[in-house]
Amino acid sequence: MNGFDFASIMAISPEIALLLTAIAVITADICIGKAGRKCCTAGAACKPEETASSTEISSIVMPFICMTGIAISWYFMYNLWNLHAVNGAKYFSNAIVVDKFGLIAGFVVTVAAFLTALSSTGYAKRMKIDFGEYYGLIMLASAGMMFLIKGNNLIMLFLGIELTSLSVYALTAISKHREESTEAAMKYFILGAFSSAILLFGMAFMYGATGSIEFGQMNAVPTNRFLYFIGIGMMLLGLAFKIGAVPFHMWAPDAYQAAPSAISSFMAVGVKTASFAALLRLLFTSLIHTSHMWYQVPWMLAVLTVLLGNLTAISQTNIKRMLAYSSIAHTGYILIGVTACMGVGYSTGLTAPMSSILFYLAVYALMNIGAFAITMHLGREDKDFDEISGYAGLAHKKPLLALAMAIFMFSLAGIPPMGGFMAKFYIFRSAIQNGYIWLAIIGIIGSIISVYYYLRIVVLMYMKPAQTEEQFESDQSQWGLHFTLFATAAGLLILGLLPGDFVQYAIVAVKELL
Repeated sequence: MNGFDFASIMAISPEIALLLTAIAVITADICIGKAGRKCCTAGAACKPEETASSTEISSIVMPFICMTGIAISWYFMYNLWNLHAVNGAKYFSNAIVVDKFGLIAGFVVTVAAFLTALSSTGYAKRMKIDFGEYYGLIMLASAGMMFLIKGNNLIMLFLGIELTSLSVYALTAISKHREESTEAAMKYFILGAFSSAILLFGMAFMYGATGSIEFGQMNAVPTNRFLYFIGIGMMLLGLAFKIGAVPFHMWAPDAYQAAPSAISSFMAVGVKTASFAALLRLLFTSLIHTSHMWYQVPWMLAVLTVLLGNLTAISQTNIKRMLAYSSIAHTGYILIGVTACMGVGYSTGLTAPMSSILFYLAVYALMNIGAFAITMHLGREDKDFDEISGYAGLAHKKPLLALAMAIFMFSLAGIPPMGGFMAKFYIFRSAIQNGYIWLAIIGIIGSIISVYYYLRIVVLMYMKPAQTEEQFESDQSQWGLHFTLFATAAGLLILGLLPGDFVQYAIVAVKELL
């Protein structure tokens, strides 16, 4: 559909809801600030209790606005899922495609945004970042991820990446009083600019080779094979940076460590989910017919990413940095699934490996959000609780928190009956079924290595004494974090014990994409 009509507006209604929410939350912050200042006499400073009251109101109102906006976007996504005449349709001169694949990936992204806003209710105030820009940027980044997932041509792919990236750069540096946040954001921005330039050059070469920017029309025989393969290579390198694959992972450890934990988890989940969804749409709607010529690229990236991510995580003493390298390793596991798709070409055989990737992304979201939420819960003043040695004795002081952390660590390691085990099982099974036995073996070896650094935290929590009596005392009300921890831990247990329903939804979504 090329016209700008009601159907086109409905096709992007979830994204419109997120963009309007970004505007609303920033406007609310301005209005609350003005209301607080009215309590002060002209030329005089506000009383501390008046400022505190204004801050308390904003710390409740702004997350509520964000969660309401996300809930509205879920309503629109639900309607689009049920409108069979709409699903799979293209809008805005074929720039946007609405299908169940994009809706599932978008749901994972918005769940991450919802839990980020929810867990920030007390956390943002403690970290001194409870202002409108913080929540507005989360909404803008979420909208960018949704456009990235739904993009059906090279222009939308690039615009989605840039809207997401610019928002995440700013969120990384949101703690203006922390120099390490600014430094990490600058590194992230510079490396991200290089990767975007490489991606853009690749897009130009692809357009020159195929004569089209639309994914569905790029699968024809290229007029210039040299430009075609140079374009594929550069686009894959640019996207490899966004997903954090080795050797394009350098930004991840510094950014995850320096950013507030709420943003670290949002980056780890949202950016990776949206980037992988865009990569899958690009590969299997436009490039699959030539995959036998370049499948070695994701194969090599998967091997390097699994091994280096896990081996480097062993030596980390900061849990956020460890989770960053863990995230890199999980990128490698997902790339094993991507490579497994290469072994079957364009056929119904793609359904199993691609649905396993969607399932993995959903489980990965719960594991990481939960693990980062623990560091937020135990933090004090404007710092996260990120030293691994500090978790000694947690089970004796806060047994429920220790239990939740153990669930997240077991799931990240792939130990049954957690969701992480089933996610890895589906990925490795797909690789073996499609002829990549050695790749599956490398993934299993990486998982065995990871058991050491994940269970090290469990051993500290349950078998070591606490360093001090006040070690695990928290400063603020944590109701948002409590709900986040319960939801993520319960979700991992449900997906581990009863994965069938979500897998069936994923299969339906993948069939529609193909």
